[in-house]
Formats: sequence, structure tokens, C-alpha cells
Amino acid sequence: MLKKNTINRYDKYKDSGIEWIGEIPESWSVKRLKALANIQTGNTPPKENSSEEYYAEQGFLWVKPDNLEAFNPIETTNEYLNNEGIKVARVVPANTPLICCIGSIGKFGVSNKSVAFNQQINAILFKKELVYGRFGLYYISSQEEQHWFYSNGNVVKILNTQNQGKIYCTCPTISEQEAIANYLDKKCGEIDRVVEVQKEVIEKLKEYKQSVITEAVTKGLDKSVPLKDSGIEWIGKIPQHWEIRRLKTVLNLRNEKAEYNGEIYIGLENVLSFLGKYNLTEDFVVEGISNKFYSGDLLFGKLRPYLAKATIVDFNGLCSSEFLVMQNFKGDNRYLLRLLLSYWFIDIVNSSTYGAKMPRASWDFISNMRIPFPSKIEQQQIADFLDKKCSEIDKIIEDKEKLIEKLTEYKKSLIYECVTGKRKVAV
Repeated sequence: MLKKNTINRYDKYKDSGIEWIGEIPESWSVKRLKALANIQTGNTPPKENSSEEYYAEQGFLWVKPDNLEAFNPIETTNEYLNNEGIKVARVVPANTPLICCIGSIGKFGVSNKSVAFNQQINAILFKKELVYGRFGLYYISSQEEQHWFYSNGNVVKILNTQNQGKIYCTCPTISEQEAIANYLDKKCGEIDRVVEVQKEVIEKLKEYKQSVITEAVTKGLDKSVPLKDSGIEWIGKIPQHWEIRRLKTVLNLRNEKAEYNGEIYIGLENVLSFLGKYNLTEDFVVEGISNKFYSGDLLFGKLRPYLAKATIVDFNGLCSSEFLVMQNFKGDNRYLLRLLLSYWFIDIVNSSTYGAKMPRASWDFISNMRIPFPSKIEQQQIADFLDKKCSEIDKIIEDKEKLIEKLTEYKKSLIYECVTGKRKVAV
């Protein structure tokens, strides 16, 4: 496991004169960003007539805020420019820091190749004689608070080039900057590798969890029970005494509509994928007619991006019309929820969606899907087993995610300490 090093400090410090920077090493200075770099705002090549004039399915990277992924190099974008598009775009060299200055102020990214970028992004072109490139990237990545401080606007925050140029930067010598950047490359690389391993473990745990669920809801818990062919390719064999039923014989679609009148409301964004859990917030906008649900109902997101979102509610309220509200009149809710969240069930429903822009699943299709159906007592046993087993797996995943969070915070603090002189790096 990665350990935090004892912080080495410089021999002498002085007040930087900047409250949020504090003390800096005595030999360092502080300068405004505008003295150290040229700041360039991106643009959008015209789309009014024919986007084919400047855009292509593949080609030159055209970066927008969604593409900014911190230190992960930008390798693909949602839109690309052709040769004509490059001529009218703002292009910067590889390894130029790109900062979002509208909306998600301070969000940053970088590419290891030359790119163009839109007007929501400012590029920081550091003067090579004053700033070592990697040091500049590390420094600017640590100054999100300064970016917000100098931004304007009430609803949407905007940071123009003039105000961005006011950002204060610590300035060690070029040789010190290079040493700091090299140190951070090494240390951050070590942290990133540990984080990547933890992410891989999390993905394997999620796959294992799904395999446990699928095995339990299709094969049961007793491995000695004789099996029979279910007659359904994606289910395979099931215990000999189990039934195969169509979902509509187990769940009834509740089709009650209502206008929002202060009730507890669940939107698609409130339900957590593949967990069967939900988070309630008061920050939502309800438009039009909603679906009514009652305690004990199952909600199933029918919009394709949310097909993996299903949950059991334990109160009465309203929900998005993009949920199918299902009333259970046979079987154990928890067993049925696990079944609805099985990969095979989601995959089949996903393949049935209709509509180009916003594909949806239909109740007609879902209700006719055939599912394995044990006795209610066995469903309860399976649900009890899965509740316990999945909770154990979820706890391990949660611990891994907390570790990733701590490592990410440690990486941020390490960068800040080094680029502001709070931690000494040997030259």
C-alpha cells in the first residue's frame, strides 16, 4: 500500500502576500498568470450551412468540456474537424493545459497531440522561458478555487481571459520547476497505478455479484436439485420443480397518472444502477403528468440509458413517466427485483427498445418476457441469501471506493504542496 511521505520543508519561507497561497520558499516569487502565459479562448467552426464543410466522423480532435479528464490524455472527442475545419479553428500544440471557463469552472484536461477546442475552454500557453510545461499543468490543475474566485455570473459562471490572467502563480526557478514536475510525475504515477488496480478489483467484484445473482435466480440455492431445460436460450436449465411464467402473470402494470402537488418524487437520476437503491433529493423540476406509485411497488426505468435502474419503494409518491410502475401480486418483491436487474434480463429488454433519439422499452414486450418462477418460500430464501451476499460484496466495493477517494485527495494535496512550496523537492 502507498504510504504518505514525511513532508520535507524549505529552510526559509516568506509571506506570499496572497491569502490562499500563504507562505512560499524565500527564493520563490509570485506572478500573475498573464505575465507567464498567453491565454487563448477556443471557437466553434460554423455549422449553419453544412457541417460537412468543417466536420468529419474522424479527424482532428475538437475538444469540448465533456472531453476534459484531468491528467488522462484526451484521445477521442465527440466531434472531429476536417482540414477545412482546422483552418478556421483555434489550434494549440500538444500538452497545452485546457481549462473550462464557462459552467464547470476550473475543470481541466490535456492532450498529447495538437487539438482544437470550443469557446467554453481557454488554453494556457505558458512561456517556455518562464514556466516548465509539466509544472505549469500541475500548478494550474491545483487552482480551481482561484478560477472560481475570478469568475462572474449568477446562473452560469464565466471566466474570461482577462480575469483568468489575474490568477496568482508561484514561480520557482526553471530547474526547480522541472524537478518538481519530475517528482510529481513519479509519485502521481504510483498513485494512479494503485487506483487503477482498485478500479479493476471493483469491476471484477461487480461481475462476481451479477454472476451470483444470475445463478441464484435461475438455478436456486440447492445444487443437488435435478435440473430441466427451461426452453429459453438465455436462461438455460432451471430446477425441475420451478415454473416458467410470463412476467405479466406475476406483475401488474399500475397506470395511475397525477399532477405533482408536493408529493415525494422520484426521478430517473435518483435510482442507482444495478443496486436497487435510490437517493431522494428536493432539487428537482416536475413537468407534466407523473406516474403514481404505492409502497411495495417496483419501478423500472424504460428509457434505454436507465434500463439498469429498478427499485422497490416503501412509501407512496410520484415518479417520472419514464418509469414502469409494477404492482406485485405474486411472489417476493426482492426476488423479482434481482431478476429485473439481472444482466440477461436487461440485455434482452435493451434489444427490444424502439425510437432513434430516446429509445424506450415497451410494457408489451417486457410483460411477455418469460421468467423462472420458484415457490414463494424459495423466492424468500433466495432473496435472503442475495441480500446477505450482495451486502458483503457491496461493503468490499464501498471500501475500495473510499480508498480511491482518499488516494485521489492525497494526490491533489501532494500536487498543491509541491507547486506552492509547502513540500520541498530536491533539485
